[in-house]
Amino acid sequence: MRITDAFLGEHGLFYGLFGEISTAMLGPKCEIETLARALSALVVTHAQLEEEILFPALREHIGPMGPIEVMEMEHRQIEELLETIPHTKDTLETQQLVQELIDICVGHFAKEEGVLFPLANQVLGQDELERLGRLWAERRGVNLEAMGCAA
Repeated sequence: MRITDAFLGEHGLFYGLFGEISTAMLGPKCEIETLARALSALVVTHAQLEEEILFPALREHIGPMGPIEVMEMEHRQIEELLETIPHTKDTLETQQLVQELIDICVGHFAKEEGVLFPLANQVLGQDELERLGRLWAERRGVNLEAMGCAA
């Protein structure tokens, strides 16, 4: 499995969670915070894996500037919001920050899906994409052989 396919699959999980969070926004603050904590755990590890596995491989081909720099900056924005949300005082403030987080994530994923992942698919080559996909699977505890995906 290519690393870009793995990250696209994770995006699908996020989109579903965004829908659940949007529905929860009508409920009590504690419910919003619970879903925001779940989102936090997922999005932080997703960003870490991108930064530790995909970005270094891309840097070798395109350098540190451009799309990678933008992605890393947005990762920092997301992390800052995730750190702020648990310290909100009222439901309205929590709702606003969580909605801002979702909006940033959706825009970020659109850039990855429209620019970064196609670029990676173009410059890294199939063998490297699959090697990185195996690293992703190892870090996530996914058994690619059981899925018929490992070489």
